[in-house]
Amino acid sequence: MAHTGTLSLFTIFLLSTSSPTSAAAAPSSAATLLQQPPLHHPSPSPSSSSASDPPEYKIYIVLLKPREDGADLTMEDDARRDWHTSLLPSALTVHGKKRLICSYKTLFQGFAAYLTDEEVDDMKTKPGFGTFFPEEEYEMHTTSF
Repeated sequence: MAHTGTLSLFTIFLLSTSSPTSAAAAPSSAATLLQQPPLHHPSPSPSSSSASDPPEYKIYIVLLKPREDGADLTMEDDARRDWHTSLLPSALTVHGKKRLICSYKTLFQGFAAYLTDEEVDDMKTKPGFGTFFPEEEYEMHTTSF
């Protein structure tokens, strides 16, 4: 019997790294990560958008270059979140939602955040910016025995 499910690249990435430093509380296991509600939000259809519509936020994973002073290697989690938040246009979206979703420190320096396409373009000019990629969904096809 074949099963089809949707698993986001973001979830796969989170499960492939050690426990990340979360903007809220750091999950202690993969099971905890899977129990959290999905981070996807429906976006308005192109035909219904106008200049007065609120911005469309997407989840982006932003990779940072190592800091010249090396502080990123020994930084406490709160200081790391503050550093990552300082790179964002604001701490909250126009809807009042926290932008910073997760801070990473084990395999790379970076974070996941709610950003618009324009905000990501602006972030490219900030010191320490490395690269980014949007969260993408992939459909998993598996079989069970």
